[in-house]
Amino acid sequence: MAQLLKSEVDATACVGKWGMVMFDTTGSPLKLGFDHFFGYNCQRHAHSYFPTSLYKDDKRFDLPGNDGNTNFPIRDAKPEGEKKPSAAEKH
Repeated sequence: MAQLLKSEVDATACVGKWGMVMFDTTGSPLKLGFDHFFGYNCQRHAHSYFPTSLYKDDKRFDLPGNDGNTNFPIRDAKPEGEKKPSAAEKH
């Protein structure tokens, strides 16, 4: 797709998840017509709401403070003033 677009646009970009292969192979989005890439480069990491890193083009950059946790904390949040049930209260 990107290779087709290159004849019509000034630049192409892929944003999101590229789970095909790593950037040092022929399957890299940057070698398949995309001028820029931003996002996940691994299927496994893409299942985390808080990835420890992402990629901008072929450069990895760390996201300090993210723990790679797949749980979304809002699910466990309680309104202010409401306490979480103890283990005994859950059963």
